[in-house]
Amino acid sequence: MENLRPETRAVHPPVVIPSGSRPFTTPIYQSHLFSFETAEALTGAFEGPNPDGSGFLYDRYGNPTAQAFERAVADLEGGAAALTTGSGMGAVNAVLMSLLRSGAHVVAQRCLYGGTLVLLNDLAERWGVEVTYVDGDDPAEVRTALRPATALLVLETIANPTTQVVDLPALSAVAREAGVTTVVDNTFATPLLCRPLEHGADIVLHSATKYLGGHSDVLGGVVVFADAELRRRVWAHAIELGSALDAHSAHLLLRGLATLPLRVRRHSDNARYLAER
Repeated sequence: MENLRPETRAVHPPVVIPSGSRPFTTPIYQSHLFSFETAEALTGAFEGPNPDGSGFLYDRYGNPTAQAFERAVADLEGGAAALTTGSGMGAVNAVLMSLLRSGAHVVAQRCLYGGTLVLLNDLAERWGVEVTYVDGDDPAEVRTALRPATALLVLETIANPTTQVVDLPALSAVAREAGVTTVVDNTFATPLLCRPLEHGADIVLHSATKYLGGHSDVLGGVVVFADAELRRRVWAHAIELGSALDAHSAHLLLRGLATLPLRVRRHSDNARYLAER
């Protein structure tokens, strides 16, 4: 560096990587590009970051701060892997658009979040995806709705905003018998009140903007998978969709998780008080 001009040194400051100690909280990795020691390592990074924290190339493919949030939510949900997105609808789009194609069939709970319904209607109009809506409380109705082309069963733990509660174990069992992937929006329940993967779901998604963030100052989404290979399939489409979670938002969401248990307990206590009154 001593032989370089000041203009060059100014745009190449030292990169400090702690050794012998670690930060108590996850740093904000604001850099959107990462360098590699070898061409082979660079080539491998195009397949996405590794679970061990290596292989970061470009923020749209993955970011260390975002990966920390992915690991935290996957742990809370009891999943194998997770994927962050720039918003809750980014998570919905990443899942539906990666796992559906023209001619596919979806069975969906009638009382879904409005944005999810709009997307399903759009896929039906533009892609020819067929959607059958069910009440969400009758396994026989779901069994009747299934077809050979059925790819997904889409449910919500607690519907937004109607608060309908579906029978996750019964409905996901019907889907599993037919080889159909069950997707559950767990935004309202959070993994502290319900862990849909334990009730037979294959994919769980959240608008992290809501309870996971908790402070009305961040936009984000996260998808948790029971199977890591399924995560890779969705990730491959999500990076082209472009709905990436930025490092600063990931940092705010990690902060939100720290108070999630306290906030959910107070929400629950308040709801119980109102119900008893």
